[in-house]
Amino acid sequence: MQRLFSSTATARFLLLSSLLSAATATAAPSSDSTTDHPTNSTLHKRANGVTWNPWDAAYQTFDYVVVGGGLTGITVAARLAENPANKILVIEAGKDDRWDPRVYDIYQYSVAFGSDLDWQYPTDQGKTMVAGKTLGGGSSINGAAWTRGHAAQYDAWSSLLTPSEANLGWNWNNLFGYMKKAETWSGPNGQQRSKGADGVDSYHGFNGPVQVTFPDDMYGGPQQKAFSQSIQTLTGIKKLPDINGGDANCVAFTPNSMNWHDQGHRSSAPAAYLTPVESARTNWLTLVNHQVGNLLWSTDGSKWAYGVQFKRADNVGQDFQVYVRKEVIMAAGAIGTPAILQRSGVGDPSHLSSLGINTVINLPTVGKNLQEQTMSALGARSNGFDPAGRGPSDVIAFPNLYEIFGTQANATA
Repeated sequence: MQRLFSSTATARFLLLSSLLSAATATAAPSSDSTTDHPTNSTLHKRANGVTWNPWDAAYQTFDYVVVGGGLTGITVAARLAENPANKILVIEAGKDDRWDPRVYDIYQYSVAFGSDLDWQYPTDQGKTMVAGKTLGGGSSINGAAWTRGHAAQYDAWSSLLTPSEANLGWNWNNLFGYMKKAETWSGPNGQQRSKGADGVDSYHGFNGPVQVTFPDDMYGGPQQKAFSQSIQTLTGIKKLPDINGGDANCVAFTPNSMNWHDQGHRSSAPAAYLTPVESARTNWLTLVNHQVGNLLWSTDGSKWAYGVQFKRADNVGQDFQVYVRKEVIMAAGAIGTPAILQRSGVGDPSHLSSLGINTVINLPTVGKNLQEQTMSALGARSNGFDPAGRGPSDVIAFPNLYEIFGTQANATA
């Protein structure tokens, strides 16, 4: 089955990605500011690696506490941990499922949906929203397609900034280098090229943690090339050798985040950023099976989040606290992050007061304006041809509304 998305869907995915991006709760006060709190007097040596034991972290002070161990949380923690002077804690509600075939085997895509690895957030019309409830979040259960959006969509992020923030560089040109920094690209070999795989080396990086390549067992039958030709004929969309260069309005053979050095296993955020350095970076601890409930606010009026309160993800047992010297980084996803902020008094005062929550920071947009769309999966049985492989499907098209609906596009938008 091939995948067909509109450019409006791409924009929504990008908006969701921006919501998932890590955001600091507040800036920390000067280093001489202190807050009295309990201590963990039973701990003699700081733990590191991945743990399920809350006492490995409870009542200790870290430089950074990252709330959520999904794609964003693990990536940010890994970058911060490159400095051995930083002490980092990640708190993740899901389990460490790196060795579960539903996670590492990309050919089991969708098996995790509706399981213990999925938050299964309820939405309207009786539908549910899939979200990874496991270390690595969505990067551990998604389709592993390695794609980027259109350059203009990234450039539009700049419109969200104030004039004083204009130098942050929220645009394609500045972000492109970071995209390439994330990956190690292994271009298609001769066998893969004969099946249609292609790529532009200058669009990719060669020294990053995420492994990106085409599967050796990609389909070699007529179906993928036929889909590419059909969508070009129907919509007039162009075919490009690589979708990752800033022009996503095309059809292209698309690589996967998979590690050919490791039996073709998924190159998820934890597989890429955590596993290779887990024993070496003793300044980084990841606590799984636990969920942050709310932020802890300083009582001096500074509105500084000096820590978080957490407990077991199944809501059993006692509450714990952990503290920060620098920042609490929110990376609990498009649903989890605003929920934690609202419970902590950050949001629309009228909404918070209706729930009996005192407002700490008046930020009315928290918990609003999420855009998502349903996924419509269409498939067809073959007429007897040999698929010549087991996939996964490697052809993706991103036509725009005008290419799909023609003169009816404006009425559809």
